[in-house]
Amino acid sequence: MALGLTLSDHQVAVLYMEEGAYSALELRPEVIAQPGIRQSIEFFEGMSIRQWVEKDAVEAWALPLLRKDVEPIDRQGALEVIQDADVVICF
Repeated sequence: MALGLTLSDHQVAVLYMEEGAYSALELRPEVIAQPGIRQSIEFFEGMSIRQWVEKDAVEAWALPLLRKDVEPIDRQGALEVIQDADVVICF
């Protein structure tokens, strides 16, 4: 979804929060023979898609496992990202 929105010259950002916060981790689904989203996410940098994660939604042990291109922010910062957005699409 995020990649597709860049095709219309939109400024796109991704905020991982609540249960979705764990999607910001460096996951290895291939270990259990499952498809991954790594290939799609690798395009984010080239498309200037900024990524944040609500760090309060991720347990402390998981914070070091965040992907290098994801910036942790607190709950207030996440709310400000949402408030400042022209459009918010939840999925």
